[in-house]
Amino acid sequence: MPSGFAVAYNTGSGNHLTWDLSEDEDFQYFKIYRGTSLDFVPVPEKLAVATPATEWTDPDHDSGGVFYKITALDYAGNESAPASFEPPTVVGDDVTPQSFALYQNVPNPFNPETLIRYDVPTGGGGVTLLVFDVSGRLVRTLVNGMEPAGQRTVRWDGTNDGGDRVASGIYFYRMIAPRYVEKRKMVLLQ
Repeated sequence: MPSGFAVAYNTGSGNHLTWDLSEDEDFQYFKIYRGTSLDFVPVPEKLAVATPATEWTDPDHDSGGVFYKITALDYAGNESAPASFEPPTVVGDDVTPQSFALYQNVPNPFNPETLIRYDVPTGGGGVTLLVFDVSGRLVRTLVNGMEPAGQRTVRWDGTNDGGDRVASGIYFYRMIAPRYVEKRKMVLLQ
């Protein structure tokens, strides 16, 4: 079953889905299903896309009210159990996340800048969001302090803490919060 499944709703260019690469040797591709309720059954009529990639932007939806499930297939045609993503609880017009979460940057690869979305649950909390190069050196501190509850977005313009442009390549960003640490990879192309 796929792991690390996350959905960024309301991105301005389609709901953006990300998940981890399968480490199984006989992995072939993923199937993404779309439904109108959290408990929908992933049947062929609900198949949105099949892809070997670890991200997909839904060209038909850029809002809540749609739910996704993802499965993995091997070369023998065996399909895994579905992984699903439960969106944050909606209270009136406000969306209050239920837990800390870090999402894949959009766009990725990027040039000259990218957006990184993260969630802070009810009550808020201390959040640190850092960018590192492939050797593990700190490149940029994007967030470091108390954050109120809600969905947050921070922009990285490909510069270091000194304001200098960094080289093309692979970078990692890591979010640290109370009882939560998550890391993701991004690619800067120049």
